[in-house]
Amino acid sequence: VGMERLCFLTNPLSSGDMARITFSNMPQEILQKVRDTIMLFRKQSEESDDFSIDDWDVPAVDEYYNTILHNQAMKVMSNLILLSNEASFSRCPCNDLVPSLLNIMKDAACQPQEAYHACRCLGAILQMKYSTRDELLRNDALDIFEKTQLVGKCSHLLLEEESERIINSLIC
Repeated sequence: VGMERLCFLTNPLSSGDMARITFSNMPQEILQKVRDTIMLFRKQSEESDDFSIDDWDVPAVDEYYNTILHNQAMKVMSNLILLSNEASFSRCPCNDLVPSLLNIMKDAACQPQEAYHACRCLGAILQMKYSTRDELLRNDALDIFEKTQLVGKCSHLLLEEESERIINSLIC
């Protein structure tokens, strides 16, 4: 329930003006803690993907809720990046964030919704930090975005649109 509230409060379209102002002027330490927590959750989730459900003896229901929680964590992170202003975000180190988001994008065929949120994050980062463009090009992100655009054409229209927007900004 807490993650659902965070998703709602950080959503630029549904949150009120006060919430937007609050999150856009959020102290850097809080933004960093939220980002670190979500990235830690991502890392733990990726590590648990190496094992089958039988190895952990976890019911399928827990895996279902873990997937929902993971998706909401990605949504909160993308919303926070979209709400944060340039000044606060430019001080935020993104060294591990961009490669992690690209790894999520690589798995777009299996998890298109998470790939969409990762794509939103990368698009927002790209708008706020021009140096991210060079990092994306070094990591062969253009190929990744072209593949996610194809996945989006088949299964997720928003992923297709967001991928196309980033491809256009990388090419120009």
